[in-house]
Amino acid sequence: MSLRPRFRLLPAEAASIDVVDGALQLVTQFLRLELKNAGETLVHTLVSVLRDGEDPRIVEDTLATSSPDDLAKYYEVVQRLCKAMVLQVDIVDGDALYATIVPMAADFMVDATADVPPSEARWSRFVTMRREGGHVLIESPIASARVEVFDPSLLERCTSWMQASRILATDDDDRLLTSLLYQTGILRVGEDDDATLAQWSTTDMLFHFRSRFGRHTRASGGVFRHVGRIDPPGVDRPYDPNERLVSLPVPTTVTSRSLEDIVSTRRSVRTFSQRPMTLEQLGTLLWRTVRETGRMTMDVASPDGTSIPFELRRRPVPSGGAAHEIDVYLTIRNVEGVAPGFWRYDGARHALVHCADVDSRFDIMWYRAMQASGTSVPPPVLMTLGARFTRIMWKYEAMAYAAILKHVGVIYELFYLVATDMNLGICALGNGDTMTFSSLAGVDPFVEGSVGEMLLGIPVEEETP
Repeated sequence: MSLRPRFRLLPAEAASIDVVDGALQLVTQFLRLELKNAGETLVHTLVSVLRDGEDPRIVEDTLATSSPDDLAKYYEVVQRLCKAMVLQVDIVDGDALYATIVPMAADFMVDATADVPPSEARWSRFVTMRREGGHVLIESPIASARVEVFDPSLLERCTSWMQASRILATDDDDRLLTSLLYQTGILRVGEDDDATLAQWSTTDMLFHFRSRFGRHTRASGGVFRHVGRIDPPGVDRPYDPNERLVSLPVPTTVTSRSLEDIVSTRRSVRTFSQRPMTLEQLGTLLWRTVRETGRMTMDVASPDGTSIPFELRRRPVPSGGAAHEIDVYLTIRNVEGVAPGFWRYDGARHALVHCADVDSRFDIMWYRAMQASGTSVPPPVLMTLGARFTRIMWKYEAMAYAAILKHVGVIYELFYLVATDMNLGICALGNGDTMTFSSLAGVDPFVEGSVGEMLLGIPVEEETP
């Protein structure tokens, strides 16, 4: 194996390199660059590297000897292409493609003639590897590029460096690979001594940077990637003729304090009276927060030219794209008029739908709730927010789960405000048991899972803020 780098403009189907009246024109989907009066040597060099696939190391060595001024201009062009994230680096041996380095951030920079990294460079702990299509993807949220590996022998080299305390480049291929991996940030120096990075987990770091713009080039947002291939999930759940239903009273009049008074007196209540909640209190709280107030349909264009209807709904609480993927479940211990059990709130019918009777799983739900809240006595009600993931993932790419958590936040706040207005005690929790929830709800955890929890009940008279 004798590897070498090859530069390529991105995206390949929308890139062109031409010489017009002595000026070099580089055009991609995201960048148009024209070099006038560049000189024949520089123009020839850039064309040979960017269009014809010449080894940039050889070209750069030649320029360093014959035309240092042109070499400086050449590096300037390469830097601009890197900053615009339109320069890709292929690792090839003849016509065989072994790997590709694809830019992911504007700080991407590549120098094909750079030295090997310092011997203390190590594989970053933020790096992940997975299959993507027919290749293996190596990426890190703090790296400036991802590496797509197509050859098993090259992958074997990379994996051998994952546990190495020092990266030793034993031949020219190793020197090229380690140099490029170091430039992208897959290999790093001093990472374990960085106090800031030490506080980040790999999952948190990857989730943060991949769900926002700025450090990746993936599709993100409402792209409807699955339209025409997967049917959109509807609002209604499958009908169960044997369902047990408890209709909730609809409040006839609602009187409220001023918003300023509610906001200033809002508290997280962790100690509750042993008095049961009334059905009227529970119904009014749910009515004012998450009842369904309307439906609408959005027509989404399919690749075959047809329109696919995507059903949406309205509630008092906002939701991105009106998907409203979150429903409220209630582990009920002490509510007048409702048998203890696990229930789901149906906002269209303003009713509780029975999901499960009391059994050992309830002990787990209460234990997790008390563990998260630091309390020892369970409240009358534990509310669990269950997200039907595909309701939002059918539309949004890369940021769907981040949007779900934002929705949890606004639901939390509305529950806090309304509960405070009603003199109820409520406390948002930071964690819960998603597998026990899915078991009680009778759902596939990949279809619907718990994403938030709140304690609910009658507060005691004295409560610490």
